[in-house]
Amino acid sequence: MTDAARRLAFVTPRYGPEILGGAESLIRNTAERLAQRGHHVEVFSTHVTNLVTWEDAGGARTEHIHHVLTHRYPVHWVNHDRYDALHGLLLGHNTLTPDEQMDWLAAGPHSAPLYETLRRRKEDFDLFICAPYPFPLVHYAAASIIERCAIWPCLHDESYTRLIPTRLLLRDAFCVFFNTRAERALAESALHIQHPRTCVVGSGVEDIPGNPQRFRDAFNIHEPFLLYAGRLEEGKNVHLLLDLFEQYKSMTNNDLKLVLMGDGPCHRPSPHIIHLGFQQEQMKRDGMAAALALCQPSTNESLSFVILESWLAGVPVLVHSACPVTREHVVLSGGGLHFNGIDMFRAVIDTLIENPSLRRNMGQHGRQYVRTNYGWEATLTRFENALEEWLQ
Repeated sequence: MTDAARRLAFVTPRYGPEILGGAESLIRNTAERLAQRGHHVEVFSTHVTNLVTWEDAGGARTEHIHHVLTHRYPVHWVNHDRYDALHGLLLGHNTLTPDEQMDWLAAGPHSAPLYETLRRRKEDFDLFICAPYPFPLVHYAAASIIERCAIWPCLHDESYTRLIPTRLLLRDAFCVFFNTRAERALAESALHIQHPRTCVVGSGVEDIPGNPQRFRDAFNIHEPFLLYAGRLEEGKNVHLLLDLFEQYKSMTNNDLKLVLMGDGPCHRPSPHIIHLGFQQEQMKRDGMAAALALCQPSTNESLSFVILESWLAGVPVLVHSACPVTREHVVLSGGGLHFNGIDMFRAVIDTLIENPSLRRNMGQHGRQYVRTNYGWEATLTRFENALEEWLQ
Protein backbone atom coordinates (compact mmCIF):
# COMPACT_ATOMS: atom_id res chain seq x y z
CA MET A 1 0.00 0.00 0.00
CA THR A 2 1.09 3.62 -0.56
CA ASP A 3 2.08 5.75 2.42
CA ALA A 4 -1.02 7.95 2.42
CA ALA A 5 -4.34 6.43 3.47
CA ARG A 6 -7.20 8.16 1.68
CA ARG A 7 -10.78 8.98 2.57
CA LEU A 8 -12.82 7.41 -0.23
CA ALA A 9 -16.55 7.26 -0.94
CA PHE A 10 -18.16 4.97 -3.52
CA VAL A 11 -21.50 6.08 -4.99
CA THR A 12 -23.56 3.51 -6.86
CA PRO A 13 -27.29 2.80 -7.38
CA ARG A 14 -27.27 -0.62 -5.71
CA TYR A 15 -24.79 -2.34 -3.45
CA GLY A 16 -24.29 -5.55 -1.50
CA PRO A 17 -23.19 -9.19 -1.80
CA GLU A 18 -26.66 -10.18 -3.01
CA ILE A 19 -26.38 -7.85 -6.02
CA LEU A 20 -25.17 -9.59 -9.18
CA GLY A 21 -23.56 -7.70 -12.03
CA GLY A 22 -20.09 -6.87 -13.28
CA ALA A 23 -20.06 -3.18 -12.33
CA GLU A 24 -21.62 -3.89 -8.94
CA SER A 25 -19.06 -6.60 -8.17
CA LEU A 26 -16.26 -4.33 -9.30
CA ILE A 27 -17.32 -1.54 -6.94
CA ARG A 28 -18.02 -3.76 -3.94
CA ASN A 29 -14.82 -5.78 -4.21
CA THR A 30 -12.67 -2.70 -4.76
CA ALA A 31 -14.25 -0.88 -1.81
CA GLU A 32 -13.74 -3.83 0.52
CA ARG A 33 -10.11 -4.37 -0.44
CA LEU A 34 -9.22 -0.70 -0.22
CA ALA A 35 -10.67 -0.72 3.30
CA GLN A 36 -8.53 -3.75 4.11
CA ARG A 37 -5.46 -1.80 2.97
CA GLY A 38 -6.10 0.93 5.52
CA HIS A 39 -8.12 3.48 3.56
CA HIS A 40 -11.26 4.97 5.09
CA VAL A 41 -14.06 3.77 2.79
CA GLU A 42 -17.79 4.44 2.87
CA VAL A 43 -20.49 3.56 0.33
CA PHE A 44 -23.50 5.71 -0.60
CA SER A 45 -26.26 3.81 -2.37
CA THR A 46 -30.04 3.26 -2.42
CA HIS A 47 -32.52 0.61 -1.30
CA VAL A 48 -32.97 -0.48 -4.95
CA THR A 49 -32.09 -4.02 -6.02
CA ASN A 50 -33.87 -4.15 -9.42
CA LEU A 51 -32.68 -1.65 -12.02
CA VAL A 52 -35.67 -2.35 -14.28
CA THR A 53 -38.43 -1.42 -11.83
CA TRP A 54 -36.30 0.69 -9.47
CA GLU A 55 -38.60 -0.42 -6.69
CA ASP A 56 -37.49 0.73 -3.25
CA ALA A 57 -36.84 -2.51 -1.35
CA GLY A 58 -36.44 -0.86 2.06
CA GLY A 59 -34.06 -2.31 4.63
CA ALA A 60 -31.34 -0.91 6.84
CA ARG A 61 -30.52 2.78 6.46
CA THR A 62 -26.90 2.33 7.53
CA GLU A 63 -24.96 -0.89 8.07
CA HIS A 64 -21.50 -2.36 7.91
CA ILE A 65 -21.00 -4.80 5.02
CA HIS A 66 -17.68 -6.62 5.28
CA HIS A 67 -16.31 -3.73 7.37
CA VAL A 68 -17.43 -1.06 4.89
CA LEU A 69 -19.92 1.49 6.25
CA THR A 70 -22.81 1.55 3.80
CA HIS A 71 -25.52 4.21 3.64
CA ARG A 72 -28.75 3.69 1.68
CA TYR A 73 -31.35 6.25 0.61
CA PRO A 74 -34.88 6.12 -0.82
CA VAL A 75 -35.54 6.59 -4.54
CA HIS A 76 -38.42 8.44 -6.17
CA TRP A 77 -39.52 8.79 -9.79
CA VAL A 78 -39.65 12.32 -11.13
CA ASN A 79 -41.74 11.55 -14.24
CA HIS A 80 -42.12 7.83 -14.80
CA ASP A 81 -44.10 8.10 -18.06
CA ARG A 82 -41.73 10.59 -19.64
CA TYR A 83 -38.70 8.54 -18.65
CA ASP A 84 -40.20 5.32 -20.04
CA ALA A 85 -41.08 6.98 -23.34
CA LEU A 86 -37.60 8.43 -23.87
CA HIS A 87 -35.87 5.32 -22.56
CA GLY A 88 -37.83 3.22 -25.04
CA LEU A 89 -36.58 5.42 -27.86
CA LEU A 90 -33.01 5.03 -26.60
CA LEU A 91 -33.26 1.25 -26.46
CA GLY A 92 -34.65 1.30 -29.99
CA HIS A 93 -31.52 3.14 -31.13
CA ASN A 94 -33.45 6.30 -31.94
CA THR A 95 -31.71 9.66 -31.86
CA LEU A 96 -32.86 11.97 -29.07
CA THR A 97 -32.56 15.72 -29.41
CA PRO A 98 -30.35 17.49 -26.85
CA ASP A 99 -33.47 18.65 -24.99
CA GLU A 100 -34.87 15.12 -24.96
CA GLN A 101 -31.60 13.78 -23.60
CA MET A 102 -31.74 16.23 -20.71
CA ASP A 103 -35.43 15.39 -20.19
CA TRP A 104 -34.55 11.69 -19.97
CA LEU A 105 -31.93 12.47 -17.36
CA ALA A 106 -34.24 14.67 -15.30
CA ALA A 107 -37.31 12.39 -15.50
CA GLY A 108 -35.70 9.24 -14.16
CA PRO A 109 -35.44 7.68 -10.72
CA HIS A 110 -33.59 9.98 -8.33
CA SER A 111 -32.72 10.32 -4.67
CA ALA A 112 -32.81 13.87 -3.32
CA PRO A 113 -31.70 12.71 0.18
CA LEU A 114 -28.66 11.03 -1.35
CA TYR A 115 -27.68 14.14 -3.31
CA GLU A 116 -28.11 16.34 -0.25
CA THR A 117 -25.93 14.03 1.85
CA LEU A 118 -23.19 14.07 -0.76
CA ARG A 119 -23.19 17.87 -0.85
CA ARG A 120 -23.17 18.08 2.94
CA ARG A 121 -20.30 15.61 3.29
CA LYS A 122 -18.24 16.85 0.36
CA GLU A 123 -15.32 17.87 2.57
CA ASP A 124 -15.24 14.52 4.41
CA PHE A 125 -13.64 12.63 1.51
CA ASP A 126 -10.66 13.03 -0.78
CA LEU A 127 -12.53 11.44 -3.67
CA PHE A 128 -16.02 10.17 -4.54
CA ILE A 129 -16.03 7.28 -7.03
CA CYS A 130 -19.34 7.14 -8.96
CA ALA A 131 -20.32 4.12 -11.07
CA PRO A 132 -21.63 2.92 -13.47
CA TYR A 133 -22.52 5.66 -15.94
CA PRO A 134 -25.88 4.91 -17.67
CA PHE A 135 -28.27 5.92 -14.87
CA PRO A 136 -29.71 9.38 -14.17
CA LEU A 137 -29.06 8.89 -10.46
CA VAL A 138 -25.33 8.52 -11.08
CA HIS A 139 -25.26 11.70 -13.19
CA TYR A 140 -27.04 13.75 -10.53
CA ALA A 141 -24.97 12.28 -7.70
CA ALA A 142 -21.77 13.12 -9.56
CA ALA A 143 -22.98 16.67 -10.21
CA SER A 144 -23.37 17.13 -6.44
CA ILE A 145 -19.63 16.63 -5.86
CA ILE A 146 -18.19 17.03 -9.37
CA GLU A 147 -14.92 18.72 -8.33
CA ARG A 148 -14.11 15.67 -6.13
CA CYS A 149 -15.72 13.09 -8.36
CA ALA A 150 -14.12 10.14 -10.13
CA ILE A 151 -16.23 8.40 -12.76
CA TRP A 152 -15.73 4.67 -13.20
CA PRO A 153 -18.10 4.38 -16.17
CA CYS A 154 -17.87 0.68 -17.17
CA LEU A 155 -18.52 2.07 -20.63
CA HIS A 156 -20.13 -0.01 -23.40
CA ASP A 157 -20.72 0.87 -27.04
CA GLU A 158 -24.49 1.21 -26.58
CA SER A 159 -27.29 3.74 -26.88
CA TYR A 160 -26.34 5.67 -23.73
CA THR A 161 -22.69 6.04 -24.69
CA ARG A 162 -22.98 8.85 -27.21
CA LEU A 163 -25.44 10.98 -25.25
CA ILE A 164 -24.46 14.54 -24.43
CA PRO A 165 -24.93 13.92 -20.68
CA THR A 166 -22.45 11.03 -20.86
CA ARG A 167 -19.84 13.20 -22.55
CA LEU A 168 -20.37 15.98 -19.99
CA LEU A 169 -20.16 13.51 -17.11
CA LEU A 170 -16.76 12.19 -18.17
CA ARG A 171 -15.49 15.58 -19.28
CA ASP A 172 -16.31 17.40 -16.04
CA ALA A 173 -15.25 14.74 -13.52
CA PHE A 174 -12.03 15.22 -11.60
CA CYS A 175 -10.73 11.93 -12.98
CA VAL A 176 -11.88 8.81 -14.84
CA PHE A 177 -11.06 5.14 -14.18
CA PHE A 178 -11.34 2.55 -16.95
CA ASN A 179 -11.29 -1.24 -16.95
CA THR A 180 -9.39 -1.77 -20.21
CA ARG A 181 -7.51 0.18 -22.84
CA ALA A 182 -10.28 -0.61 -25.31
CA GLU A 183 -12.82 1.05 -23.01
CA ARG A 184 -10.68 4.18 -22.79
CA ALA A 185 -10.30 4.17 -26.58
CA LEU A 186 -14.11 4.05 -26.88
CA ALA A 187 -14.42 7.12 -24.67
CA GLU A 188 -11.89 8.93 -26.81
CA SER A 189 -13.43 7.98 -30.15
CA ALA A 190 -17.16 8.06 -29.35
CA LEU A 191 -17.19 10.94 -26.87
CA HIS A 192 -14.05 12.83 -27.92
CA ILE A 193 -12.85 12.68 -24.33
CA GLN A 194 -9.23 13.71 -23.80
CA HIS A 195 -9.28 13.92 -20.04
CA PRO A 196 -5.99 14.90 -18.35
CA ARG A 197 -6.49 12.41 -15.52
CA THR A 198 -7.38 8.85 -16.58
CA CYS A 199 -6.13 5.47 -15.46
CA VAL A 200 -6.79 1.95 -16.71
CA VAL A 201 -7.25 0.16 -13.38
CA GLY A 202 -9.28 -2.95 -14.15
CA SER A 203 -10.37 -5.16 -11.30
CA GLY A 204 -8.83 -7.91 -9.27
CA VAL A 205 -10.31 -11.40 -9.62
CA GLU A 206 -10.35 -14.05 -6.92
CA ASP A 207 -8.53 -17.27 -7.83
CA ILE A 208 -11.03 -19.89 -6.60
CA PRO A 209 -9.96 -23.40 -7.64
CA GLY A 210 -12.62 -25.36 -9.51
CA ASN A 211 -13.31 -29.08 -9.29
CA PRO A 212 -14.42 -30.38 -12.71
CA GLN A 213 -15.44 -33.83 -11.48
CA ARG A 214 -17.64 -32.35 -8.76
CA PHE A 215 -19.49 -30.36 -11.43
CA ARG A 216 -19.93 -33.35 -13.75
CA ASP A 217 -21.19 -35.52 -10.91
CA ALA A 218 -23.56 -32.84 -9.61
CA PHE A 219 -25.34 -32.44 -12.96
CA ASN A 220 -24.58 -35.79 -14.65
CA ILE A 221 -22.85 -34.04 -17.54
CA HIS A 222 -20.12 -36.27 -18.94
CA GLU A 223 -19.96 -35.02 -22.55
CA PRO A 224 -17.63 -32.19 -23.57
CA PHE A 225 -19.40 -28.83 -23.37
CA LEU A 226 -19.16 -25.13 -24.00
CA LEU A 227 -20.15 -22.98 -21.02
CA TYR A 228 -21.99 -19.68 -20.97
CA ALA A 229 -22.26 -18.01 -17.54
CA GLY A 230 -24.19 -14.80 -17.08
CA ARG A 231 -27.54 -13.18 -17.72
CA LEU A 232 -29.61 -15.02 -20.33
CA GLU A 233 -30.76 -12.04 -22.35
CA GLU A 234 -30.46 -10.55 -25.82
CA GLY A 235 -28.36 -7.69 -24.47
CA LYS A 236 -25.67 -10.30 -23.82
CA ASN A 237 -26.14 -11.82 -27.30
CA VAL A 238 -27.32 -15.13 -25.86
CA HIS A 239 -29.88 -15.51 -28.64
CA LEU A 240 -27.03 -15.42 -31.16
CA LEU A 241 -25.08 -18.03 -29.22
CA LEU A 242 -28.12 -20.32 -29.22
CA ASP A 243 -28.58 -19.86 -32.97
CA LEU A 244 -24.92 -20.49 -33.76
CA PHE A 245 -24.74 -23.56 -31.55
CA GLU A 246 -27.83 -25.11 -33.11
CA GLN A 247 -26.38 -24.49 -36.56
CA TYR A 248 -23.09 -26.02 -35.45
CA LYS A 249 -24.84 -29.14 -34.16
CA SER A 250 -26.70 -29.54 -37.46
CA MET A 251 -23.34 -29.60 -39.25
CA THR A 252 -21.48 -32.07 -37.00
CA ASN A 253 -21.90 -35.49 -35.42
CA ASN A 254 -20.01 -34.92 -32.16
CA ASP A 255 -21.55 -35.02 -28.69
CA LEU A 256 -20.67 -31.46 -27.67
CA LYS A 257 -23.22 -29.74 -25.41
CA LEU A 258 -23.89 -26.10 -24.55
CA VAL A 259 -24.36 -25.45 -20.82
CA LEU A 260 -26.11 -22.23 -19.81
CA MET A 261 -25.54 -21.01 -16.27
CA GLY A 262 -27.65 -18.01 -15.25
CA ASP A 263 -31.16 -16.60 -15.29
CA GLY A 264 -33.07 -14.66 -17.93
CA PRO A 265 -35.59 -14.93 -20.75
CA CYS A 266 -33.36 -16.55 -23.40
CA HIS A 267 -34.19 -20.26 -23.37
CA ARG A 268 -34.10 -22.84 -26.14
CA PRO A 269 -35.51 -26.35 -25.74
CA SER A 270 -32.94 -28.65 -27.29
CA PRO A 271 -31.32 -32.01 -26.47
CA HIS A 272 -27.95 -30.30 -26.99
CA ILE A 273 -28.53 -27.35 -24.62
CA ILE A 274 -28.54 -27.72 -20.84
CA HIS A 275 -30.05 -24.95 -18.68
CA LEU A 276 -28.74 -24.98 -15.12
CA GLY A 277 -30.09 -21.64 -13.88
CA PHE A 278 -28.19 -19.49 -11.41
CA GLN A 279 -25.38 -21.25 -9.54
CA GLN A 280 -23.33 -20.20 -6.53
CA GLU A 281 -19.74 -19.06 -7.04
CA GLN A 282 -18.00 -22.35 -6.26
CA MET A 283 -20.22 -24.36 -8.60
CA LYS A 284 -19.69 -21.75 -11.31
CA ARG A 285 -15.92 -22.16 -10.96
CA ASP A 286 -16.32 -25.97 -10.99
CA GLY A 287 -18.25 -25.65 -14.26
CA MET A 288 -15.56 -23.47 -15.79
CA ALA A 289 -12.88 -26.00 -14.85
CA ALA A 290 -14.89 -28.76 -16.55
CA ALA A 291 -15.67 -26.92 -19.79
CA LEU A 292 -14.03 -27.29 -23.18
CA ALA A 293 -14.16 -23.50 -23.31
CA LEU A 294 -16.15 -20.57 -21.97
CA CYS A 295 -18.11 -18.72 -24.66
CA GLN A 296 -18.73 -15.00 -24.16
CA PRO A 297 -20.82 -13.79 -27.15
CA SER A 298 -21.56 -10.31 -25.79
CA THR A 299 -20.46 -7.31 -27.81
CA ASN A 300 -21.05 -4.86 -24.91
CA GLU A 301 -18.44 -5.45 -22.22
CA SER A 302 -16.09 -3.15 -20.34
CA LEU A 303 -14.14 -5.97 -18.63
CA SER A 304 -15.99 -9.36 -18.43
CA PHE A 305 -15.27 -11.11 -15.14
CA VAL A 306 -16.33 -14.52 -16.45
CA ILE A 307 -13.52 -14.47 -19.03
CA LEU A 308 -10.95 -13.74 -16.36
CA GLU A 309 -12.42 -16.39 -14.05
CA SER A 310 -12.34 -18.98 -16.83
CA TRP A 311 -8.69 -18.26 -17.48
CA LEU A 312 -7.89 -18.69 -13.79
CA ALA A 313 -9.36 -22.19 -14.23
CA GLY A 314 -6.93 -22.74 -17.12
CA VAL A 315 -9.76 -22.88 -19.67
CA PRO A 316 -9.71 -20.92 -22.97
CA VAL A 317 -12.45 -18.53 -24.05
CA LEU A 318 -14.35 -17.85 -27.28
CA VAL A 319 -15.46 -14.25 -27.78
CA HIS A 320 -17.32 -12.23 -30.38
CA SER A 321 -15.06 -10.43 -32.86
CA ALA A 322 -17.22 -7.31 -32.66
CA CYS A 323 -16.47 -6.66 -28.97
CA PRO A 324 -13.30 -4.53 -28.69
CA VAL A 325 -12.77 -5.31 -25.00
CA THR A 326 -13.06 -9.09 -25.07
CA ARG A 327 -11.20 -9.32 -28.38
CA GLU A 328 -8.40 -7.24 -26.84
CA HIS A 329 -8.23 -9.68 -23.91
CA VAL A 330 -7.90 -12.63 -26.29
CA VAL A 331 -5.30 -11.00 -28.53
CA LEU A 332 -3.13 -9.75 -25.67
CA SER A 333 -3.28 -12.99 -23.71
CA GLY A 334 -3.29 -15.65 -26.40
CA GLY A 335 -5.91 -17.28 -24.20
CA GLY A 336 -8.65 -17.91 -26.73
CA LEU A 337 -10.17 -17.25 -30.12
CA HIS A 338 -12.80 -14.92 -31.55
CA PHE A 339 -15.62 -15.59 -33.99
CA ASN A 340 -18.09 -13.73 -36.18
CA GLY A 341 -20.64 -15.91 -37.93
CA ILE A 342 -21.21 -19.64 -38.20
CA ASP A 343 -18.11 -20.46 -40.25
CA MET A 344 -15.74 -18.91 -37.71
CA PHE A 345 -17.79 -20.31 -34.83
CA ARG A 346 -17.43 -23.83 -36.19
CA ALA A 347 -13.74 -23.33 -36.93
CA VAL A 348 -12.81 -22.14 -33.42
CA ILE A 349 -14.72 -24.97 -31.73
CA ASP A 350 -13.22 -27.63 -34.00
CA THR A 351 -9.76 -26.15 -33.40
CA LEU A 352 -10.10 -26.67 -29.64
CA ILE A 353 -11.56 -30.18 -30.00
CA GLU A 354 -8.90 -31.34 -32.46
CA ASN A 355 -5.91 -29.76 -30.69
CA PRO A 356 -5.94 -30.60 -26.96
CA SER A 357 -2.39 -29.33 -26.41
CA LEU A 358 -3.24 -26.00 -28.06
CA ARG A 359 -6.34 -25.75 -25.87
CA ARG A 360 -4.25 -26.36 -22.73
CA ASN A 361 -1.66 -23.80 -23.80
CA MET A 362 -4.35 -21.18 -24.42
CA GLY A 363 -5.78 -21.78 -20.98
CA GLN A 364 -2.38 -21.39 -19.37
CA HIS A 365 -1.63 -18.23 -21.35
CA GLY A 366 -4.93 -16.83 -20.16
CA ARG A 367 -4.17 -17.75 -16.55
CA GLN A 368 -0.82 -15.97 -16.69
CA TYR A 369 -2.45 -12.90 -18.26
CA VAL A 370 -4.95 -12.65 -15.42
CA ARG A 371 -2.39 -13.22 -12.68
CA THR A 372 -0.14 -10.55 -14.17
CA ASN A 373 -2.75 -7.91 -14.96
CA TYR A 374 -5.78 -8.60 -12.79
CA GLY A 375 -4.50 -9.77 -9.45
CA TRP A 376 -5.73 -7.59 -6.60
CA GLU A 377 -2.24 -6.38 -5.72
CA ALA A 378 -1.67 -5.12 -9.27
CA THR A 379 -5.06 -3.43 -9.67
CA LEU A 380 -5.11 -1.77 -6.25
CA THR A 381 -1.56 -0.53 -6.74
CA ARG A 382 -2.58 1.07 -10.04
CA PHE A 383 -5.52 2.72 -8.28
CA GLU A 384 -3.41 3.98 -5.37
CA ASN A 385 -0.61 5.23 -7.61
CA ALA A 386 -3.14 7.27 -9.60
CA LEU A 387 -4.45 8.83 -6.37
CA GLU A 388 -0.91 9.66 -5.26
CA GLU A 389 -0.31 11.43 -8.55
CA TRP A 390 -3.60 13.35 -8.67
CA LEU A 391 -4.37 14.15 -5.02
CA GLN A 392 -1.44 16.35 -4.12
